[in-house]
Amino acid sequence: MGCMKNAIVLLFLLLCIQAFPASAGSYQNISKDIINDIEKEYPADAYLIGIGEVAASGDVYKDRTRTETLARLEIAKQIRVRIKQDSIDIMCAGEGKKLYSGSEASSDECVTQLNTKIETKVAEVIEGSKIVAAGEDKERELYYSVAVLPKTSINMIKESLPLVHPSPPSENIITIIAEGSAVLGDDLTPARARAIALNNARRKAIEDATGVDLRASTLIYNSELISDMVSSAARGLIVKQTVLEDRCDVKDQRIYCFVKIEADVKPLAIERHKQFSVIRAEVQRPDKVSTMELPLFQNNDEIVIRVTANEASFMNLFSVDQYGKVLKIYPNDLIRPEIIPAGKEFVFPEKPLRAHGLKLRVTTPKGLNEGIESVLIIATKEEGHFLNDTGVQTPTVSDLMKELSVLDPASWAEKTIGYEVRK
Repeated sequence: MGCMKNAIVLLFLLLCIQAFPASAGSYQNISKDIINDIEKEYPADAYLIGIGEVAASGDVYKDRTRTETLARLEIAKQIRVRIKQDSIDIMCAGEGKKLYSGSEASSDECVTQLNTKIETKVAEVIEGSKIVAAGEDKERELYYSVAVLPKTSINMIKESLPLVHPSPPSENIITIIAEGSAVLGDDLTPARARAIALNNARRKAIEDATGVDLRASTLIYNSELISDMVSSAARGLIVKQTVLEDRCDVKDQRIYCFVKIEADVKPLAIERHKQFSVIRAEVQRPDKVSTMELPLFQNNDEIVIRVTANEASFMNLFSVDQYGKVLKIYPNDLIRPEIIPAGKEFVFPEKPLRAHGLKLRVTTPKGLNEGIESVLIIATKEEGHFLNDTGVQTPTVSDLMKELSVLDPASWAEKTIGYEVRK
């Protein structure tokens, strides 16, 4: 539940600021001897090279952490540029716009969706980059790190890109400029921080276009926020997204990530007399009954999920971490869904499954002593097929929102239960 995949999307541009100068990709400040040695061992025709520099602070650990991040971000930027120059021209022009079953998307829609796929793949590949040099240039009072990645990674990404899917019809579109931000702390990778900032910008765009207050939090996805976001999927859908600004700034020895987007939002009709609902939902230890509003668990505690709906329905269970990443719990490849009669309690996992070793355990986020997570329940009148796109390795709440938005609002109901985990 707590250990979810880290890679989502990497941020590719890092700016310099006056108070704490930092740079990525610059060869001007590093000794030419160092650069020559690196290029001999890792020739440019076979490797991508990224360099990160900061003014030496005297704290080697912090300087190295920051420069390694900058170096990897520089490689990610190079990959992104190279792939998009080739892939977008091929897949989003002329016959390439024809996606499947004779359906066709506009060039703008194709570019928007392909960009998202590319950035997700880059985030996964960049995890394999290698730091090959790091140290302090005392004469220039700089600390630097150098990262390398084989260029074969670019072809791997190109080959793995799936066909993009056309967006829904774009009538009644409202164009919104929205911003989101996040702080890259010790517990966040650049991919996570950038994903949080982008999700916050998307969330703000839907809020502004539909008038829904999503109780935004810049860092923590708690149960109230997740519930609001999922509910908003019945009110608005982002059909096109353009990133206007995408950067990280080093300030006060911390990295701040910032994203500004232009989003075309399609408001959706609201079902004002929705009768279908989840009337009871709880997350508990198997041997205890908890009525707390925010249940508290210890690290590695076992839990069960109990749900009751007022109509016959299929249950879909998801774990959402405090960064907005989603993991589908039920149904899954081993356990198929079945319809639950109205008013009957659904328990997962049930005693027979637990007796065979299938148990749900909660854990704190990596590197932290406590965390807030949520169980998201989507009850549907027909069997649901959510988050099955293999091109999205680490789905977020925004991905689930998009899938829900194409359903009849009267055909599904939602409930979110938050809980806290401590070591």
